[in-house]
Amino acid sequence: MPGPTGPSPKMLGLLAALALALVFGAILFFARSPATNQPNNNDLFPTDPSEIPGFTELQSSDAMIVTMTDKQDPTRVAATLAADRFEPIGGGRRRLDHPIAWIYQRDGRAIQIEADTGTVVMPDPNQPPESGTLEGSVTVRSFDSTPAPGKPPNEDATPTMVTRFDEPVEFERQYLRLRSQGRFTVESQQIDFAGEDLTVMLNEVRDRIELIDIRKGNQLVIRPQPAAPKPQKNQTTPPTSMKTTEGAPNERPDPDRTRDKSAARVAQTPMEEPEPTSAESPAPKPESSASITRYHVAFSDKVLTRMIGTGEIAADSLDIWALLEDGKLRDNAIAQIALTKAESAKSIAEPAPTGTPKTSAQSKNTPATMPEPKQTKPETVSHNDGELVITWSGPLTVHPIEDDTNPPQLVDNDLAIEMNADEGNSVNFHADARGITGSANRVTYLATTGVLAMSSGTQPAQPIEITIAEAGNIRTQHIEASLTTGHIAIDAPGAIRSTPPNTASNSAGAQITWKEHAEFDLALNADGSLSDRLTHASFSGVVQGVQDNNQIAGSVVTATLDPNAPPAAALRKLSFVNGVLINRDNASLAGNLLDIEFAPGSMGYDLDPIRVHATDTVVGRTDNEILRAEELTVTLARDPAGKVFARTADASDNVRYTGKNRTNATADTLKGDGSTEQFVLLGTKDAPATVAQGGSTITGNTINLNARNRSMRVPGPGTFSHDVALDKPGANGHLRVRWDGSMRFDDALGTVVCEDSVSVVSTPDAYTKDTLNAHRIEIDISPMPIAEPIRGRPMPERELIAARAFGFVNDSGESVPAEIESKTYDTENPERVIGLLYLEGPQITADNRRQTLTVPAPGTLLVMDRSASGESVNQSSPAGPGLTRFTWKGRMALNRAAGSATIRDGVQVVHKSLTNNQTMTLTCDTLNAAFELASDTGGTNRLLNADALGTVVFSAQTRRLLADNARFDAEHESVFASGENNNLVTLYDNTQPAPVSARTLLWDLTKDRVEINAPTPVRTPSGP
Repeated sequence: MPGPTGPSPKMLGLLAALALALVFGAILFFARSPATNQPNNNDLFPTDPSEIPGFTELQSSDAMIVTMTDKQDPTRVAATLAADRFEPIGGGRRRLDHPIAWIYQRDGRAIQIEADTGTVVMPDPNQPPESGTLEGSVTVRSFDSTPAPGKPPNEDATPTMVTRFDEPVEFERQYLRLRSQGRFTVESQQIDFAGEDLTVMLNEVRDRIELIDIRKGNQLVIRPQPAAPKPQKNQTTPPTSMKTTEGAPNERPDPDRTRDKSAARVAQTPMEEPEPTSAESPAPKPESSASITRYHVAFSDKVLTRMIGTGEIAADSLDIWALLEDGKLRDNAIAQIALTKAESAKSIAEPAPTGTPKTSAQSKNTPATMPEPKQTKPETVSHNDGELVITWSGPLTVHPIEDDTNPPQLVDNDLAIEMNADEGNSVNFHADARGITGSANRVTYLATTGVLAMSSGTQPAQPIEITIAEAGNIRTQHIEASLTTGHIAIDAPGAIRSTPPNTASNSAGAQITWKEHAEFDLALNADGSLSDRLTHASFSGVVQGVQDNNQIAGSVVTATLDPNAPPAAALRKLSFVNGVLINRDNASLAGNLLDIEFAPGSMGYDLDPIRVHATDTVVGRTDNEILRAEELTVTLARDPAGKVFARTADASDNVRYTGKNRTNATADTLKGDGSTEQFVLLGTKDAPATVAQGGSTITGNTINLNARNRSMRVPGPGTFSHDVALDKPGANGHLRVRWDGSMRFDDALGTVVCEDSVSVVSTPDAYTKDTLNAHRIEIDISPMPIAEPIRGRPMPERELIAARAFGFVNDSGESVPAEIESKTYDTENPERVIGLLYLEGPQITADNRRQTLTVPAPGTLLVMDRSASGESVNQSSPAGPGLTRFTWKGRMALNRAAGSATIRDGVQVVHKSLTNNQTMTLTCDTLNAAFELASDTGGTNRLLNADALGTVVFSAQTRRLLADNARFDAEHESVFASGENNNLVTLYDNTQPAPVSARTLLWDLTKDRVEINAPTPVRTPSGP
């Protein structure tokens, strides 16, 4: 079970009240003027000036008893004085043997003063002594009540306090001074006190204590007391928690209580008191006329304060500042503080002692339960748990504070306690029950407001350091804690370091530092007591934290905790201003506002981070990646192995991502699902989302990424662009793809599909432009079934395998073909097109590996060759530079690597010269064409020759050629025609009356000459 953990609130007040109570009211019976209204000093002074007795003339006698009555109430006995012998010794002095005096206060309490002998200076026997000395065993006892007013307590009555002096006690009425140079002790059920060389001075004019000076301190013991019961109606409880009783009917004192029956009664004298201002008894002072006095109590040299069973605090000095109203602390002078520990939730305001109370030998009129003076040194005396023990080596002084001076300790406070260290030293403390040790230069407790403050030294700098076993320590320069509200403020730089839960592990614990300010709030229990469970903590000014190579930083860091959860699992939220989080893998997250939320741990962990929210200039980093946004929300979870992963991620407002291999992405909003590894990038109409890698960029209003399947989908309009110059430095080229429907990309399968109004524009170099328009495009690239290299091998290069373009039938039933157009520009005049290739068909397939281009259905191929003008060009030749159009009804296959093309079924070739605007036409069943393989950027896809097979018809100018086969030599601009199976070639010329037939025929288009081989006879029609 936890041990005692702290003093009760009453003990804090007794530190101040005890020093003031050293002016024992019983001793002042011999020193005070009867005509002066003296202060009412708590329970040790008479409660009213009328109780100060006077004397009648005393004569020598073997025994004497003096009875003093209250002048305002002559029926009430105010005091009695008895002595075994009362002897004048000259010079107005009188000697008393074994004097015993009783003082009866109006509230029912009684004080007994006893000594072996006494000498008093009493020139006027009707006046109190001017001075005197009590010698021998001087003892003062206080009792809470008497059987009846003016009657001593019963023999078995227990005094509430016993004061003993080992040396003579001297007093002077003129200077209101009392002194005893020897050792004295104060003992009660609640307090034990010991010191040496006491001096007390009163100020009769100012109605206050002027000085209490104890030259050598010894020990003060304060024992815990049970809570006092609430007072009943019309009943009050004195501030010192002592019981009070109403007086019984007035009775005469029984002298047999203090003297033998043979002793003679000497006198019965009324008290000499000032006349009341009216016939009635004086009314109580109104609150506005209350007497306010401030005192400063100082303990000096090696002050040690111990709470037995809890801990101790050592300092060079202890100071107490107190404000008294009518000689006592006000009811609210000490804030009621109750503390509980998290383990037991038990209040430490009333710790229960676990030992047995001390007892000692009895003395005359001292019950057995009242301890006698100790014969051993205080350091060797054992104490019980819960007792507060203060020892010191130097003086103890009490001084009043002038009325016009209010020390800062008493601003808003009636009681303040402060422990200080000399220069170069420190106030050291430890609490064994809580495993707390620490040091500071100054420790201050403001008892009225319940504020505890600690501060560091300045010459040289000695920071406050507090260590909690198995928890950690704190270093700073100033701490201020409210024990009533649980609020702790640190207006100074500081550091907190935690102890790792297992020192054998590799954990280095946690550490947090700050440059300006820190605050903490402790939870209050339902009964208002203060717990040691945090609900809130905040730090400001370059805050940095480290744990196991994980780091946090911010200008302000705030923690919210659940006080009902175990300490290790209490954290619920961390909030940052200008925050930065860095994990052990060097990944980081920064934001002007940053929150991390936690939940009770699972899978054996104390805590689970469940959500991260960052706003305003958010930046997330890894070694190869950066994510920027204005707002980011991440939900977290643990995988089956216990590792924390991002379940979902939502980023918004100007989202920008940069990764390895020149990967980039932008969006207005990013949504991610870590469990499925799917991400959605959302753009706006004016700023679509983009994903880029190397020289390739994809845009769209919505981009779906599946990292697990390594696939991408754009479910709406979008674009794809590729810069060859960015991908391969030193090269040129650009590719741009646009679609109105959607785009799908599967990295593992190596497929890309674009749909609905797809347009592809490619500029492989500065003088070439390729354009493709289709309803749908399918692209096959090298499959990549794995995303990481195998056994350190480099990843294979991706390559284009094939592409397919499809046309469609529109709503009107019209066929809209796919189109490919390739233009070549003049290097000398980049605006002049010198080459054109146009291809259209319902489907166009490009096989990049075979370098083939196939149209498996009717289509059109258009080729333009615009050579530079010069002497080499025959301006009259129809086969010169111009535009050639191929159409077919079957299929077309173009092998770009071999420079060949095969066109089948219903083939028609129309060539229009760009020099003379002449046209030539070729039709056949099958056409095999050969094209020039251009190796430079200025070359063109120029037709070299073409072989026409089956039903060949060639027309140019005024001639038309019919043959089974024909070869068109575009390079030499000639046509060679032949027949099969003895078929002849026939040439029709509109300028000749009859056609010409032959086995073969060569038509030189340049020279416009026809060579006929083995012609047949020509028959002309007969005349009429």
